[in-house]
Amino acid sequence: TLWRGYHIRKQHPQIKKIRENVEELTCKAVPYDTLGNRRERALQKLISVAPTLWQIIHALEDLEFITRRCRDTCVQMSNLLSEQLYITISSTNRSPAEMQACTIATSILINFCKYPPAQSPAWFPQYMDNIVTVMNHCCDKEEKLFPYLCTLLWLFAHNKEYKKAILSIPKCSQKLMKIKSLCLRKHKMVSLQQHKPASYFSSFKNLPEPSLLPDWGLDYLDRPRTFTNSVHGFNCVLKILDC
Repeated sequence: TLWRGYHIRKQHPQIKKIRENVEELTCKAVPYDTLGNRRERALQKLISVAPTLWQIIHALEDLEFITRRCRDTCVQMSNLLSEQLYITISSTNRSPAEMQACTIATSILINFCKYPPAQSPAWFPQYMDNIVTVMNHCCDKEEKLFPYLCTLLWLFAHNKEYKKAILSIPKCSQKLMKIKSLCLRKHKMVSLQQHKPASYFSSFKNLPEPSLLPDWGLDYLDRPRTFTNSVHGFNCVLKILDC
């Protein structure tokens, strides 16, 4: 019976046409859009001679997409790229394009931090002071960079050793309190606006904390990937650091 059913399906014109289409598409398929090839192209852009800022951004976007979906690449890139990502974040000069590059670089580090085999290679305590400095520069801006940096610092602070290193930053408490005051000032300004646009500093109630685990490309409303509100994100950072 099974053989008879298989033989009938094999000879059915519609099934035969579907099979031919699949075979044709398979023959025409090229490795150009596979995750592995996107990764290699992105790396080539980054190591090319004097890449433009937009080339760097596009390469980082590809790597962010891939490391959020492929476990092996996430581990490989955490060993290969982490320090360069910190350098990218540390060298920002507040221009919109560079802020975009920093946001994507931070997002890649978040991917690393959430996946246990990739977390340790992504931990560079010598750059934590730089991270806090950049947070101070962007904490009152309507940009994703600040809540992303809050997410990264918050994730690292779940590790007791990493938390201790963060708290050992020179004048850590004073720097964090300055960021808090700037955040609250911006929050107050937004709350006083008569026509309130969408803002990272809007009032909030019962916002969920980000998931500590990788989502591998799936979005969950109850466990977001990053903080979505700057004030909420920084409050959570202060809470986990016991500040």
